[in-house]
Amino acid sequence: MDYQENKHEMSIIVDALKAMMTTKQREGENLADYTQRFKTAKDVLESHIGGALILTKYVKGMADYFEKDTASFEKCCIEANARLFAFLDLENSDNKQSNQNKRHSFSRKELLAQI
Repeated sequence: MDYQENKHEMSIIVDALKAMMTTKQREGENLADYTQRFKTAKDVLESHIGGALILTKYVKGMADYFEKDTASFEKCCIEANARLFAFLDLENSDNKQSNQNKRHSFSRKELLAQI
């Protein structure tokens, strides 16, 4: 792959990351429509990077992570990725009523356990 091809590929990945991080619920948009746009942005990002984001430092701090155990690393990577996107989803949702319902229906610990 030459420089131009590599530059183009990185540009696509950066654009997908930006789209994922900036997908916010629009004023007047219902939660179902926002959630669908959020999921689409997540799926596009993961298709461009080849899978879940790997949050190595976070994963190594998880209780279920065991060093040199590939299965636990993979399991924790999936869980960490789900937690990241769940947090981002909550942060980017502007519907105050929806956020209150989401946040108050579970404690923080319970919410993370549900992800």
